[in-house]
Amino acid sequence: ALSFAPFTAAGFIVGQTLGLGEVLGREEMWPVLLSSCAFPALIQLATLPWCPESPRYLLIDKEDRNLCMKALRRLHGDVNLSAELDEMLEEQTALEGQHAKGLWELLRDGALRRQISIIIVL
Repeated sequence: ALSFAPFTAAGFIVGQTLGLGEVLGREEMWPVLLSSCAFPALIQLATLPWCPESPRYLLIDKEDRNLCMKALRRLHGDVNLSAELDEMLEEQTALEGQHAKGLWELLRDGALRRQISIIIVL
């Protein structure tokens, strides 16, 4: 499974390579170097409409079972999806009655304080 780590590493490598003085690291080329980050963003913006929404989001947050099944079929094909749907329904049942925590609730939660401080430092 791909995560964000390979793409982050690739971004660092491309950034370091383009920042070399022989490539785009000269003073007169800084506008090109600065605008080079727009190309991946434009590619993502152009392809995003064809990406399906998360089936979990559609079922649990939007409470639309039909769109959830449509997204699951689009992602997995015409296989038996009942096990995956049952798992999401169990998660939906477990989340009933819970509300999203606000910023101050997160900061006051001792179990999350260390993780939040690491995220802030990074």
